[in-house]
Amino acid sequence: MGRQPPYGGHTNPATPDDGRRALHVWVRRPGYNGEEQLPGLLLMWRPGRTRSGASRWEGWVVFAATGHPEGGGPVLRQEWIEAAAISLRQ
Repeated sequence: MGRQPPYGGHTNPATPDDGRRALHVWVRRPGYNGEEQLPGLLLMWRPGRTRSGASRWEGWVVFAATGHPEGGGPVLRQEWIEAAAISLRQ
């Protein structure tokens, strides 16, 4: 884990000079049909740990998850996601 969080180096991804409070990101997660890439908003970073105790960064993300294939539409979720599963939307 680097000393600074990804995407700007601040625990809050918004930088003081641009006024943003969140970054548009993609979140990779397992889904019903394999891995999905879902749109989301990254709100903040925190240092975390893997199950084996290694250091890593985690992002607090709000994202739209697909619903169950047999019914139910998309749902909004918010959770801590490991940085490796988050990428900036271009």
